[in-house]
Amino acid sequence: MTQAMPATHMGKTHKATRTAYLALTKFTNVQEGEHVSIIADESGMEENGEIVDAMFGIARQIGATTNLIVIEDKAPGQEEGDTLTAVAKAGIEAADVLIGITLTTIASVTHHEFPDTLREQGEHRGLVMAKRSYETLTSPFTLEADYERIMEIQDAIAEVFNDGEVAHVTSEKGTDVTMRIDEHGRPHGGGGFATEPGGFTTMTWGEYGQAPNAGSANGTFVVDGPVQDHGWPESPLEVEVEDGRVTNLSGNSEYVRMVGNTVEENNNGGNIAEIALGTNPIQMESEDENVVKKTLGTFHTAIGSGAAYGQDVYSPVHHDLVLMSPTVEVDGTTILDEGEYVL
Repeated sequence: MTQAMPATHMGKTHKATRTAYLALTKFTNVQEGEHVSIIADESGMEENGEIVDAMFGIARQIGATTNLIVIEDKAPGQEEGDTLTAVAKAGIEAADVLIGITLTTIASVTHHEFPDTLREQGEHRGLVMAKRSYETLTSPFTLEADYERIMEIQDAIAEVFNDGEVAHVTSEKGTDVTMRIDEHGRPHGGGGFATEPGGFTTMTWGEYGQAPNAGSANGTFVVDGPVQDHGWPESPLEVEVEDGRVTNLSGNSEYVRMVGNTVEENNNGGNIAEIALGTNPIQMESEDENVVKKTLGTFHTAIGSGAAYGQDVYSPVHHDLVLMSPTVEVDGTTILDEGEYVL
């Protein structure tokens, strides 16, 4: 059941208030008179209700109109798109600023045709806080980040990518993949903050990402970092790719099964949808994929939908696969050298 409801009065911690302030100011620049829609699910409210409550108070001080829509948790086997009910879609459509703080789905802001299409048309700007724990959203990785330095790193990487044609990713563990990158720029919104219509951003923050040309990736990714929604494999997962599609999985048997199910059971589930580098210099011990993949020195690709990055391939899933210390080159220019940022 979907319900529109006011924020609950849970005691706001100082960290929750700081996170909420960042979300509404630096990340989205909410203005007086704007309409803010917050989409949460039941687990998201249980985990991050203090942050939601703080966002309501800060938005009220700014003079924005804010609504909270709470949807049911995504059921096992349920497709992402089926989580957005008519009431949720109405809230998304009415928003100037859309904030997704769901814990069981990412469809609240992106990687779903409905919000993606509205955003591409400039109907709103979005902030992804989905699938983030309270610990992550209030950690030093978020609250103490040097956002100006992160933007400098992202801009330097963008300069290499924007003039580039072929990206080459290798690692000591056996990764060796090439892909063309000359059809798509940075994600819609520029890969920075969501301060203009059509933009989207994420909290935690800190990555340069874009889609490779559809059908162009060839080689093998050796995934030695976390896999979105499945955690960190005890031994690497080998993902063989041909013409932009996953063709074979080997290595860690548990992850072969789980990732294989994603590929086989979803339309375009094996599409190589993203090429991205972490850009946050803070080195923090974490098992959270949303921290690890944003850390400077890591790289991630994704399988599934590339629509949010301008790729003409839609899928109901988008799962990140993280490599810990790769070498990343574009047309011979090295960006990462075994995990060391060298630009």
